Amino acid sequence: MSYWIQLTLRLIHIFAGIFWAGSLLFFARLLGPALRASGGAGDKVSQDLILNRGIGKVIPITAGLTVLSGITMYIRFAMASQGAWPQSRTGIVFGIGGVAGLLALMAGATMIGPSLERVARTQVAAEKAGRALTDAENQLIAASRARAALGFKLGTPLLLVAIAAMAIGRYV
Repeated sequence: MSYWIQLTLRLIHIFAGIFWAGSLLFFARLLGPALRASGGAGDKVSQDLILNRGIGKVIPITAGLTVLSGITMYIRFAMASQGAWPQSRTGIVFGIGGVAGLLALMAGATMIGPSLERVARTQVAAEKAGRALTDAENQLIAASRARAALGFKLGTPLLLVAIAAMAIGRYV
């Protein structure tokens, strides 16, 4: 049974991690800049992705599954080795990757997701009311976008460290 648990955890970790990392990198490097360059049309696409398609929930769920399955596997290996495995080079590299992944999750969950949702909700509320954005709303949107951009700047390299550690950890 232990074999199947480990196999299931590994599959969850890999597939959820691929989706999470791919989504973050795609948004940070391709979609985000294209949406900004598109002006109002880009705002509509962002609003649809966030408010109607649930991207702001799907990515955090997959990120959480990635981190939780990774922590569970780490603990299982540590327990099976009576604490020796985390002190091995492999355990240390996986540990570094795990911490980087957890920090990337925190950046996304506290900075990126909430900020982009705030932007979308503010824009939609003004549109539904049939009015232009107020100065205060424009300031809120600018601050929220800046916070999301900082989250991407922090989260992206952390996630790349996690990916690299997971890719090489077994071989060091």
